[in-house]
Formats: sequence, C-alpha cells, structure tokens
Amino acid sequence: MFGKSTLVPLGSSSTVVASLNHANSVLAAYSNPPDYWEWQVWSSVLKPGDFFVDVGANVGLYSLLAAEAGCRVLAFEPDDDNRSELMRNIAINQREDVVTVVPKAVSDQYDSVAFLAGRDALARITSVRSEDVVHIPCTTLDAEIGNQQVAGLKIDVEGAEASVLQGALGLLKSQAIDLIQIECNQMSQMNFGLSRDDTSAILTSCGYKPLSFTPEGGDWGPEGQVNHFWVPSASPFNSPRNSY
Repeated sequence: MFGKSTLVPLGSSSTVVASLNHANSVLAAYSNPPDYWEWQVWSSVLKPGDFFVDVGANVGLYSLLAAEAGCRVLAFEPDDDNRSELMRNIAINQREDVVTVVPKAVSDQYDSVAFLAGRDALARITSVRSEDVVHIPCTTLDAEIGNQQVAGLKIDVEGAEASVLQGALGLLKSQAIDLIQIECNQMSQMNFGLSRDDTSAILTSCGYKPLSFTPEGGDWGPEGQVNHFWVPSASPFNSPRNSY
C-alpha cells in the first residue's frame, strides 16, 4: 500500500480505501476493527434499526461499522478532503441509503466557525489564524436531531468536544442519547484551554455517568485512555467485560 491507495477489509463485510494521505484509513489496514476495545462495546449495544450519530466522521470507519450493524447513520464531516474519502467509502459499500453525510461542523452555535482545513485527522475548529483556516457552516446536534432517540453518539473533534456537548444540551437533559463515546486528549487543552474535567462536568450535570470498558474495570480506565464512554445515570448497561 506504500505510495498508493488500496482496499482493505473493515468489519465483517465492509471495505475502505486505505491511503497514506489519511491516517485513520491506515488504521484499518493494520487492525480490524480499528479501536478494537471500543468496538467490543458498540457491537454489544447496536442493533438493526438503531440511530447512530458520528461527529467527526473523517473517512467513515465508525459510520460504516455502524451501518454494517444495521444502523441508520448521520455522519458529520466538515473537511472537504476527509468528506471526499468518506463519500467514496460509503459508495464502495453501497451504504448511501443508510448513511447521511452532513458537510458541517458541529458546535454550540449556528452560522459559521473558523476551521483548520486539510490537516487529515487533525482538521478542526480553531481560534488560530492561519492560511489554512476557512470559515465553514456550523450546526448543533439539538438542531439536527430534534426529538429522535439516539442509540449511539461518537464524538471525535480534536478538542472541541465541550462545544459539541453544549450544542446538545436538549438531547442530553432528556436522556435521548443511550451511549456516548467521546475523545478526551491533550487537544482540548491545547486548542481551547479545557480539560477532561470540563467535558465531564457537562455530561454529569445532564445526568450521565462514565462507563468502564477496560478489561481491568474501574470507572475510567488508565489516565492516558483517549476514548471514554458515558451513559445515562439510570441506564442498566454495563460494559461487556466478559467478552475481552
């Protein structure tokens, strides 16, 4: 695959284009599925007919795996390059009927936001001035989803997770999202001066609790763990640790 793109398997029946120009696609070439532990959780939860929302879809790995599980998928990807590969992968797998792509950023506001484009997996909302910064359409999850019940929400937006949650307070307060996977890493501190605690406070205030998905158990897993799961406080769901 070096120097050119190639088709690689994803999940049990999907295929994606792996290219050195798209780091997330390369993950599929070396691990199926990528984010193995996370997909042990999702595969135990998602069922045909569910509604899955992918914020920061990139080239579509999560969207396609959710579609393969029989879900209806709403995928947000504002970066032109990433979205082109996302659409390509959807077409290759003939998933146009179940995966809807929204070419907008997701935040806590409407209108437009400054966006650092053309950075592959690091394309993101930004406050930094650069020649790569463009202004792109922006929306909120409350506006896009309305009163629909969401079985799964995945958020991977390179540090802007808190603003995505702020734009979904209606959904969160009504417990309309059954399971949330959210990326928490140094990008939120670097780009917005926010910590994992800031994101956690929003979810906790809306009645959500963290869910362990590590083999060892525990509330969060190791401090360096990037992806974290949250469920409504009253949810009976427990991580399927016996599947590890």
